[in-house]
Formats: sequence, structure tokens, C-alpha cells
Amino acid sequence: MPSQMQRVRSGQANYKNSPLAVRNTALRRAATLCPVKVGSPGVERLLKAGRITTVLEYCQAVEAMGAQVDKDREPFLLVDDFANPGEFVKVSIYDCRIKAVEARSGKCWIDVRSGELLVDADTAVYWK
Repeated sequence: MPSQMQRVRSGQANYKNSPLAVRNTALRRAATLCPVKVGSPGVERLLKAGRITTVLEYCQAVEAMGAQVDKDREPFLLVDDFANPGEFVKVSIYDCRIKAVEARSGKCWIDVRSGELLVDADTAVYWK
């Protein structure tokens, strides 16, 4: 029978690269970054200009997003700029997964410079 220490080491080794560990890391990155959602204050003016979509639309409507790229626009996440209240910092979105939307939670997987993020479906995507 394994000792308590052997069970702990075995559990840590099994968790290290598991899908649960990857998901938790992506959730932690998203919580640290804290991207802006579509209903947030300050996003309305960009929404009226047609420069905002949601992450869900970005992940599901590949052809429409391809049309945005054809117009020489790039997707960005908006993050509150704490040094300049009311302004946003733009974080480049590199890509999304093939099956980007989780069935249970409705959250979406996207890639940014710091790695994969698992964000809410109503997170704002700014097209610059």
C-alpha cells in the first residue's frame, strides 16, 4: 500500500499536464488579465462604430472574421487601463481553438501572447 507521500507525488504527477491543469491555467490567466465584456462602460461608442464583436462570434463565425481580416483589421482583447481610467489597453488575439467553445460552460478558448485564455462568451473583441 502506498504511503501518503507517494499518493501526493502520484497525484501531482498526474495533474501536471492533464486537461484540468491546462483549463485551470487558462482560467487563471483570464482572471489576471480581466478582459472587458460587451456591456461594460466605455464600450458603447466602439460598439456603435461596428468595431466590437464578442469572443463567441469570433470563435464561431470564421468566414465573417476572415472578412474582417481581409479589411486589414486585427482582433484585440480590451483590458481596462488602470493608469488612464476610461481607456483600454489592447491585447492581440492570435488565434482560437478548432473547438473553441466549451459545451458545459459556454466559455471560449483564445490564444494571446501570454498563452491560452478561457474567457466568457460575451467578452469584447475590438477590431483595429
